[in-house]
Amino acid sequence: MRAINTAENKTMSNECSITRRGKKGIFHLRIVYPTRLLPFFNKTQYWKSLKTDDPGIAIMRASPKIEEYHRLARSLATTDPTDFGHIKNACAAHGIDYETDTKIAAMSVMDTIGALSPHLNAWVMLAKPNDVQKVALAGAMKPKLTLEELFTRYQDLSSGKWADLDRDAKRKKFNRYAEPVAHFKATMGDLDVLDIKPSVAFEYAAKLGKLIDAKTMKSETAKKKLLFLNAIVRKVFQADYPDNRNPFENAVIEHQGDGETRKPFSEDEIMAVRKAMAASNANDELKAISIVLELTGCHAKEIALLAPSDIHVGPDVEIPYIKIGVNENRRRLKTGGARHRAIPLVPEALEIFKQYPNGFPRYCYSGGAENLTQSMNKIIQTVAPDRTTYSFRHRLVDLLRNHKGVKDDCLKAIIGHNAGQTGDYGLGFDLESKLDGLSKSLEQAEYLRSKSKKTN
Repeated sequence: MRAINTAENKTMSNECSITRRGKKGIFHLRIVYPTRLLPFFNKTQYWKSLKTDDPGIAIMRASPKIEEYHRLARSLATTDPTDFGHIKNACAAHGIDYETDTKIAAMSVMDTIGALSPHLNAWVMLAKPNDVQKVALAGAMKPKLTLEELFTRYQDLSSGKWADLDRDAKRKKFNRYAEPVAHFKATMGDLDVLDIKPSVAFEYAAKLGKLIDAKTMKSETAKKKLLFLNAIVRKVFQADYPDNRNPFENAVIEHQGDGETRKPFSEDEIMAVRKAMAASNANDELKAISIVLELTGCHAKEIALLAPSDIHVGPDVEIPYIKIGVNENRRRLKTGGARHRAIPLVPEALEIFKQYPNGFPRYCYSGGAENLTQSMNKIIQTVAPDRTTYSFRHRLVDLLRNHKGVKDDCLKAIIGHNAGQTGDYGLGFDLESKLDGLSKSLEQAEYLRSKSKKTN
């Protein structure tokens, strides 16, 4: 065997080498685990064929493996080799189900002997057991679960939860659950989840309540933190610790809320926003979308991810409309059901979609809607500081609600809200009814604006 000269290969280290093996002289990567890391592995060294006899290619193929090993070695340097996870894995390597101290203590003498017999048999087969194997085969530990391990396990158990979303969208969903775990850790410390008592969860809820009182956190934000923590712990405990009680189960925040969090535009503000958009240096697509949001009540993401097949504005279409639903750009809608809908286009909105019959490519990608709303909100807040793109939607809801000729169910059919018990009956409101409701509501708003100007 001949190793590549380490002077020629800067990726090598005392533990790692690239060596020729066999008659064909194929290079192999060899990693010899140092004594400090042996408790984490069931062998003393690692071999991997690099499937080449070219030294340059061998180094190129070995480098990622070596870097990966060094990252692992650095992380293991601060890890306790006798923590519960490593002990369970060590037992599994010998075909043994590890029993906790609580379960062993609850067993009868005969059951204890039966449970420990496989441990003793495995011990006999080991010439020099390492620290992990000693603890795994000769003792019974109390299990531990860090907050980080809790969230990682939740991700594993929930891997199919958003299977129909792309990678970026799925990451954003999980980040919503990661944040409450991080906040709990920062507030209460890095506690062993299996030792958290209901009193600790109630103390955390009380601290969230103080943040609400100090107006440094909204009540809905605080309530969601508890809601998500409860969901995470419940799923992991049901799967792995069925005998444990979920400490967050009854922890609540007694608070009536912060009032309306997403305010509608007033009619003066809607005109000011229009002027600000027109005068801004924003791109044409953003300006067009702002008008569409105003006249349809859609969410920004619904418009950003429109596909050409969703836009029906051709000369043969009796009532032009856009369709909000699953397409090649999105696999699902936020709440499904009522969010799948057709929205007729009033004349001004129709003119925009004649200019953009294929949608808005500048924002039609994962994360595009977020960039759109951030850019749009900056312009909006120059004239309406506490308003956002959601204010378009809330303003249209108010216009529809306040027009006597628009039924509540028609409003919900346009906006995409559930219409209650009868919402799934029949075919729903037709385009003509929706267009009539939209047109009359927007015309009434324009009439009231002009009347207000004359009065002033």
